Amino acid sequence: PDPDVETKPLTTTTDVQFTSKRDAILLLINTKTNWNVSCEADWISFTSTTGNNNSGILIGAQENTSLPRKTTLKLTSGTETKEITVNQAGAATINLNIGNQNLKMILVEAGKFTMGDPDFYSFTQHEVQLDSFYISEAEITNGIWKEITGTLPYDTIPSYKGTSQLSKTN
Repeated sequence: PDPDVETKPLTTTTDVQFTSKRDAILLLINTKTNWNVSCEADWISFTSTTGNNNSGILIGAQENTSLPRKTTLKLTSGTETKEITVNQAGAATINLNIGNQNLKMILVEAGKFTMGDPDFYSFTQHEVQLDSFYISEAEITNGIWKEITGTLPYDTIPSYKGTSQLSKTN
């Protein structure tokens, strides 16, 4: 083969997975020419954004205190371009301020479980797969509900108008 023609891919990396903590990986770049790497996300950093020949750079991710996030790195050398997907896990807990109310959300990791009662003939047992999701640590309070919706659900009931259901005695 012609020694001036690239025979290896620019990089074999196609996607990067970061934890929610501050994290980094080494990206190996295979080229005989100048290269550059870019990313629009402000939570990604590089030890270098340009170089030449076969190189390695560190790609870093800032700590993620919120929901999972995703971006794309663009690696270019000559006429060859490679896009690399970057995913970062969400935080184990997320604290939200809603008006003057606080809400703590907890990550429930993806998983499988068997649903159904084997002793109850009308429900067939079956496996259920759930994606990761966040759930409130506690019940949603009247204050949070009102901050989000602007009203309370029982405000439309004439006997509760202007009062709190918790203070209503019957």
